[in-house]
Amino acid sequence: MDAQTGNLGEFDFEPVKSSPGLPEAADRHGRSKVHAGETMQRYAFKMFLNPGKADEYRRRHDAIWPELRALMREKGVRNYSIYLDAENGLLFAYLERAEDHAMNDLPLHPVMRRWWDFMKDIMAANPDGSPMAADLIEVFHLE
Repeated sequence: MDAQTGNLGEFDFEPVKSSPGLPEAADRHGRSKVHAGETMQRYAFKMFLNPGKADEYRRRHDAIWPELRALMREKGVRNYSIYLDAENGLLFAYLERAEDHAMNDLPLHPVMRRWWDFMKDIMAANPDGSPMAADLIEVFHLE
């Protein structure tokens, strides 16, 4: 990432526009199994790890704070996994969230802000410290 321009080089991206026949990304999150009596929404996105930081990223997540785990569960997040493409630093994240999730509240919470501050030195981040991320469009699902 170029520190002056914020250009991510090969990771520079614009939000994906819908192809003809595909709804916008916001409308392409699938519904999943019922968990504890509620229907869960599938949600995927990508983030970008800085070169040479895979081991540190894993180390930090291996020791994820209990208060962050609790906060995400409180906001309706379940079954959250992050995968790394080690060739290019692309992080693929998948989670399931309750239909009435409160993920939009996460950026305002001090625990989330502290986590972002803790992580911003090893991944592409926005000026507010949040990770640069882009929603992914579900194009297939097999239950």
